[in-house]
Amino acid sequence: NEFGWRASTTAEIMREPRRILMLGPSSTFGWGVGGDETYSALLEADLKGAAKVINAGEIGYSSEQGVRLAKLTEVANIRPEIIVIAYGINDLDQYRFFFQGPESDRVAFELTRTESEVHALRLMRTSAFGYLLLKYVPLVRGAVPHAVSVRVSEDEFVENQRALIRIGTLQGARVIVLTTATHYRPGVAGVTVDGRDRETEVRRIESGVRSMNARLIALAHEEGVRVLDVDEVFVG
Repeated sequence: NEFGWRASTTAEIMREPRRILMLGPSSTFGWGVGGDETYSALLEADLKGAAKVINAGEIGYSSEQGVRLAKLTEVANIRPEIIVIAYGINDLDQYRFFFQGPESDRVAFELTRTESEVHALRLMRTSAFGYLLLKYVPLVRGAVPHAVSVRVSEDEFVENQRALIRIGTLQGARVIVLTTATHYRPGVAGVTVDGRDRETEVRRIESGVRSMNARLIALAHEEGVRVLDVDEVFVG
């Protein structure tokens, strides 16, 4: 729609009296599946017209970006009855999806850029030559492509989740938080990431996810909101 969401236009959304808002990363967006296969679409089909489910998932988003999205006026204007929050997996990444840098997400997204700077960067990233320059010039110079351990620290993840819960509650919505799946299929060895075996990277992320999930469940109980443990749902 006009905000880049995989959803109806705002005018169509607001015609529905009951609304459910889905916030999350590419798994929420439905990267790799058809529009009718996203879990937002499947839920809306199960509800048989009882409510409109709005998919506001964004590819590559961390919980830090999720807080910034939730604070936007256009999101607040939706006034959903239920908000489902599913951020987590990208927080543990050591790369951003669209641009790299040594800063954490909290620092990176505080930086202000002029409209002309944004336009110039967009041109660079959408041209083959510009993309190669952005990707390889730092390597030629011997620069480290990133120095941050993860995009969002575990403590910042908890702060962001608390902020998201309270934003939703203040809007009068019931909030449901989802944990992140931890069971990944084996067989990823043999592919490297910056010279590291991807299997090692999967183990690092899986360990981090387990720790974040435990803290998210504790936070949900503390804040008095529903939490859905995805691993329990998909056990077996």
